[in-house]
Amino acid sequence: GANIENVSMENSEGSNATLNFTIGVTDRVHLAHIIRRIRGVNEVTRIMRRGS
Repeated sequence: GANIENVSMENSEGSNATLNFTIGVTDRVHLAHIIRRIRGVNEVTRIMRRGS
């Protein structure tokens, strides 16, 4: 599994919100797997990787 190290939320216009997660992963393959799983959630409209 992956460790969620931090979560923050920002209110956006309308009924949208921005959630920022800091997730600890073992390698790029692990990160790619997590991103694929998150993209499979219907309510998720965008996912981005920040930093390294």
